[in-house]
Amino acid sequence: MSKDVTTILVVEDNQDNRTLIKAILSMMDSEIIEAEDGEVGVKVAVEQKPSLILMDLSLPQKDGWEATREIKANPDVAHIPIIALTAHAMLGDREKALEAGCNDYISKPVNMMELREKIALHLENAKQAGAAASKDDKVAGEKKDEPAKAKEKKADESKEKDTAADKKETDS
Repeated sequence: MSKDVTTILVVEDNQDNRTLIKAILSMMDSEIIEAEDGEVGVKVAVEQKPSLILMDLSLPQKDGWEATREIKANPDVAHIPIIALTAHAMLGDREKALEAGCNDYISKPVNMMELREKIALHLENAKQAGAAASKDDKVAGEKKDEPAKAKEKKADESKEKDTAADKKETDS
């Protein structure tokens, strides 16, 4: 996957829902990857590392809650935002989705504006988190080099002292 292309994985077992979601996403200039169940969804997420995942929660093979937990437990893909798309609209279902690791929740039927807004929000948040992580990695790398630089400086100072002492002995 190219870093410049926004790739969205749609994990949804209902073909009509996938078609509708793809139509909405096509207006967002995104590459769309599909998975029909949670098991395939986890595999595709790990292999293709999409920018964002839209996860139905009621899926065959492995439900969306378990698939989300597996994705979030894998450090290679845990950073990928997951938005639950579900007909589960009962009290507590949103909290259950968030506890499983979803970053957000949208109940079906999907509201096109809400979906587009939440996708844009989570992609921007992920982009900012990635930039912050890169900056943190750079700072951590610099800090990791500090002990080596301190040793080098000490060695240089020691060399200078030895050279000064040798010169003093020669001058005497």
